[in-house]
Amino acid sequence: MSEYMEYRHSFWQLSRKIPLFIALCSAFSALLVVIFVLVQIENFEKAKVEESFSVLAEERVKELENYFSGVASDLQIVADAPMTKKAQLAFSRAWQMMDGTPAENLKKQYIEQNPYPFGEKQKLIFQDDDVTAYGQVHKAYHPWFSSFAEKRGYRDVFLVNLDGNVVYSVYKETDFASSLTGGNSEFNPLAQTFQASLKLRKGEQTFTDFSIYEASDKKAAAFIGQPIVVDGFTKGVLIFQLSVDPINQVISKRKGLGKTGEAILVGADRLARNQSPLFERDTVLKREVGGAHVRKALDGQTGILEAETVQAGHTEPSNHFIAYAPFNFKDVNYAFIVAQDVDEVLAFLGDIQNMLLLTMAGVVGVVVVIGIFIGKSISRPITEMTELVSELAAGRVKTVEMQDRGDELGLMALSLNQIYMMSVENTRIRTALDNATTCIMVADADRDIIYMNNAIIDMFRVAENDIRESLPHFDVNNILGQSIDMFQSDPQYQADALSDLNTAQKTRMTMGQRTFDLTMAPVRDGDGRRLGSVVEWLDLTDGLARRELDETTAIENYRIRTALDNATTCIMVGDSEGEIVYVNPAAHKMFEVAENDIRQVLPNFDSKNILGQPINAFKNTLDAQEKYAISDDGVQQARIKMGNRTFDLTVASVKDGEDTDYGDVVEWKDITDQLAVQEEVDNVVRSVVNGDFSQEISLNGKQGFMLSLAQSVNALTDTVRDVFDEIAQSLSALAKGNLEYQITKDYSGTYEALKQDTNQTSQRLRSIVGDIMLASSEITNASREISSGSIDLSQRTETQASSLEETAASMEEMATTIKQNADNAQQANQLARNARDVAEVGGDVVVQAVGAMSSIEESSQKVSDIIGVIDEIAFQTNLLALNAAVEAARAGEAGKGFAVVASEVRTLAQRSGEAAKDIKNLILDSNQQVRNGVKLVGDTGASLENIVNSIKRVADIVSEIAAASREQASGVDQINSAITQMDEMTQQNAALVEESSASARSLEDQSEKMMQLISFFETRKEVASGLATPVAKKTENLPASSSSVMSPTLTYDVSFEDEFEAELGDLDSQPRERKPVKKMVNEPAKADANSADADWEEF
Repeated sequence: MSEYMEYRHSFWQLSRKIPLFIALCSAFSALLVVIFVLVQIENFEKAKVEESFSVLAEERVKELENYFSGVASDLQIVADAPMTKKAQLAFSRAWQMMDGTPAENLKKQYIEQNPYPFGEKQKLIFQDDDVTAYGQVHKAYHPWFSSFAEKRGYRDVFLVNLDGNVVYSVYKETDFASSLTGGNSEFNPLAQTFQASLKLRKGEQTFTDFSIYEASDKKAAAFIGQPIVVDGFTKGVLIFQLSVDPINQVISKRKGLGKTGEAILVGADRLARNQSPLFERDTVLKREVGGAHVRKALDGQTGILEAETVQAGHTEPSNHFIAYAPFNFKDVNYAFIVAQDVDEVLAFLGDIQNMLLLTMAGVVGVVVVIGIFIGKSISRPITEMTELVSELAAGRVKTVEMQDRGDELGLMALSLNQIYMMSVENTRIRTALDNATTCIMVADADRDIIYMNNAIIDMFRVAENDIRESLPHFDVNNILGQSIDMFQSDPQYQADALSDLNTAQKTRMTMGQRTFDLTMAPVRDGDGRRLGSVVEWLDLTDGLARRELDETTAIENYRIRTALDNATTCIMVGDSEGEIVYVNPAAHKMFEVAENDIRQVLPNFDSKNILGQPINAFKNTLDAQEKYAISDDGVQQARIKMGNRTFDLTVASVKDGEDTDYGDVVEWKDITDQLAVQEEVDNVVRSVVNGDFSQEISLNGKQGFMLSLAQSVNALTDTVRDVFDEIAQSLSALAKGNLEYQITKDYSGTYEALKQDTNQTSQRLRSIVGDIMLASSEITNASREISSGSIDLSQRTETQASSLEETAASMEEMATTIKQNADNAQQANQLARNARDVAEVGGDVVVQAVGAMSSIEESSQKVSDIIGVIDEIAFQTNLLALNAAVEAARAGEAGKGFAVVASEVRTLAQRSGEAAKDIKNLILDSNQQVRNGVKLVGDTGASLENIVNSIKRVADIVSEIAAASREQASGVDQINSAITQMDEMTQQNAALVEESSASARSLEDQSEKMMQLISFFETRKEVASGLATPVAKKTENLPASSSSVMSPTLTYDVSFEDEFEAELGDLDSQPRERKPVKKMVNEPAKADANSADADWEEF
């Protein structure tokens, strides 16, 4: 009741609030009208500004496009002009023709020694002392390029050859005659333009954006280039250097921008490309312009916005109207910006605002008076309704009696009566939930917990300690009123899940050692509106613990089975009922291989159907063959034979910790191959013991240790067999008298020592027998030589007389021949003198011919100079026609007719130049032919001079031949005297022959007997000594004139002479004539044995 009384005396009653509300709404509405009017006016003005800015930006961008398009057009025309192509070729060729370093020479000539200051060096066209080809080319082309650059406003024009050398520049700055490759070229915009132009095709262009260029006094510069293509091949690059002056003229126009407005061209680096009229300092490439409008313009967007920027002369930013538009040239993006201060544009809006505020104050006063009257009529019934609702809440009435009103208050009374009935129903439902055993929690639409039944409170009390491990501040007595999100580590996840909840959903939550299943369902009213959520909790901790234990056991069993499946040991497992329940893959594979052998013992055995079969069948086989070998731990081992196979079995019982029997595990091992190898080894060892080394163990079908064992035993047998075979062959050779046999194979240990001893025995015997054979051979050879020498001396004595007579006759003929040679030499000498005189006359004629050819060459050169003048005239005409074409192109439609005339003139000039070029080529070819003729006449004179010298040499040689003939005559006389002495010595030789013959025959007989005894043995020295016997026997019946047995004839080797000449070369210029050697001097076999024969020579 006291609360009701406080409400009755409160200021905030409807009787006061309604009038106040009406007054405030009226004032607010008037304010909105004023604001709306101001906004509309401002928007209208802004729309006008935007339109004007858009038009201004579009016009300036169009002007920029026209300027850059004109640059591209100029570059296209000049690059394709024949004059430019000729200039490129001429400058490149002149660069190559320069002596020394071209770059240093040109910089010195056109920069350092240029009399004009920096910025005016283009005025130097030609220096009188310049005699280089470059100076002539520069004089021809520089005036046109200089005039073109000045008229069109280009900062510079460059010609660059394919090697990257700047062979021409109009303004001759420090980049002239520089190299655009290597060094810091990657940071040089001119070099970047050159490198990009080389990759272009004919007619394509590349553009490099403005940057600070060191060579141009650190001014901003851009470059545009195009390759110069001649006959389909790139010969160089034409590059224009652009300055910012033309851009400033286009952009810096002040019309329509007021005092604070400006236009800016911004590059991708956010730096201005023009000079701002609002700044006194230099802004080109130094003023940074940022903002979203720059980014949008660079991305190709056009628009207008209002943004804060810093105005010139200020430090604080202010609002500006900004229009932006994109501009692109040769794939280089720019942002064109137009900006003006908002205050300057909207300065007139202040007066309009003051007038509207005064009007608004009067309207608000009238509306407040009306609002108070209306408010009283509305608040009176509401006060009555408030009193009835208070009675309903106190229980003094069961219904609100104002529900019969036809207005909103009647509808409110009806709603209050329904709310009262629903509250009674809710009380009944709450009582039922309090007594339920299911754990229930209810949250409202804001996810705050508003209800928990007794079952969930008891569950939380039991699990409180576990829940606090995840939620340290959890208190079961302080849950109501808390957010239901408190149970999640990520509250936002819980909030999203409940907000999207349309049907019942389940989730699982773990807190501490406990796990809960939660079922969440939405609570909605009859109209489907979301009122909150109900959550059912279920503690799963005990059930999950039992399930986890079962899963762990299953995983352990799976690991054991996997290990057995991958084991190479053959494993079989039987259960407690005696049935086979498991066979691993290794055992399956073994049973498949041995299936036929097992069936000889177990006819019904099937390797593919082992599981489920009784394991006792294999146990019965064990019992039938031999007893188990049982170890102390109960493991049973046995060996069984099935068919041709033998197996080792190991059987063990499977028991748990309580000694419960779960069956048996059997390990199988097929030892058939092992036993077979053991038997083969035994057979080989028995054969070796009996001296039979031919037996070996077969390697077929063996693997691993068995293969290694078989290979080792075979290697042992082979080694022993080889040693005994070698020793047997050595002894057999000794028995046959062959002392050359040696054991050559390598062995180790005792075998090696045995080999060395055997070989040393053979070597010692061979040495002794060899010495004996050598001595016998020497004796035999000596006796044969003595006997042969005696026979030979006898034959010489008989033939000596006839030889001397023949020699005398030959000497007489030789004297006659020598006299004839002297007469012929004298005649040849006279003929040589005559030939020399004729050759000297021919030389004089050649000198006169050389003079005549030189005169022809000088005349041809003068004709060539005249043709050069004609070519120069055609070239200048072509330059004038090109200049006229450029001016006609600039004039547009008005200059088309003049352009046609200029084109025809240029065509005629080109044809004249080409004709002059053809004539010049013909004259040059004629000059070359004349020079060739002069050279040939000179060569003829040199050849005649060589002929004269050769004839002189022939005369000298003929004189020498005559002198030699006279000396030969004197030699013939001396030979006749020698023949007389030889006749006397022949008589002495006859006496010596008889004495030596008798001694030689006796010695020869004794040596033959010794050789027959020692010939039983075979040694290497026997080859040399054995040759003497057949040779001696063959020489017994030779004629007396043969001396080849005593001293073999030396044969002339022609191939040896070729090799000798190849190494030493010809000693003189005359060709050497090879003559065969008919007979050589015969040396005796032993000079000290018969010194008398050493004085004999055979002719």
